[in-house]
Amino acid sequence: MEKNGWERNIEFWERYYYLHPVWFCCMSIALIAGIRYYRNEKLNFHFLAYTIAGLLIFLATQVVINFFSREQKTTKLIIEISNVLFCTIEFLTFYIFFYQIFNFKYTKLIMSICFVLLLILETLFFIKIQNTNFTTTKIMRFSFYINVVEFFFLLLPCLLFFYNLLTRKKTESLNSIKSPSFWITTGLFFYISISLPFLLIADTLLLIHRELYNAMFAIHFLSISILFLCIAKAFSCKAPLTT
Repeated sequence: MEKNGWERNIEFWERYYYLHPVWFCCMSIALIAGIRYYRNEKLNFHFLAYTIAGLLIFLATQVVINFFSREQKTTKLIIEISNVLFCTIEFLTFYIFFYQIFNFKYTKLIMSICFVLLLILETLFFIKIQNTNFTTTKIMRFSFYINVVEFFFLLLPCLLFFYNLLTRKKTESLNSIKSPSFWITTGLFFYISISLPFLLIADTLLLIHRELYNAMFAIHFLSISILFLCIAKAFSCKAPLTT
């Protein structure tokens, strides 16, 4: 008997230990917090847009599972295109965030170069998928590479942020721990630290150990869920997000 859409979604969630809908719940909390504590601040809008993009990606995944489950390549293609688009929004959001925090000229220059390089890589992805010989495995592998590059680029400003925090006076450091920027950077650093090692070997795991791949992907969903909870906490702070 053919499974209906709801059964296919439950099967998908079970594969990742039900942490995929947990991600949705955490994004919803961040969205509610962002609206509840909305301030007339451009960065506030960017993080709200990032949260909404994540919610749309979640919903798109459920729609794909419901209507394209029999067409494996189409399913993977839609999911990976969504992933790359989300990656672009994600990097741009945190790029703007760190660009406003750091006043170092060379830091901003390096971040701008990283953004351009990421856009070039993503453009190559969209060119490649036009090729009918570009297999599902290659599509997923290229998507993994884009995520790896993005996380490496975002890891650098995270480390710089913590370096600046540790080199401040003790009283200033203690105050910074309560700031929105600390919560956002900490959430991002945790997300990258958990997801990056997995993405580096995801292509190999997918081929040789599918169960371990699913478990690692579930942890990835947990890490991004924690990121959105940190964003929700940053929204609830009374200070601007860059403080």
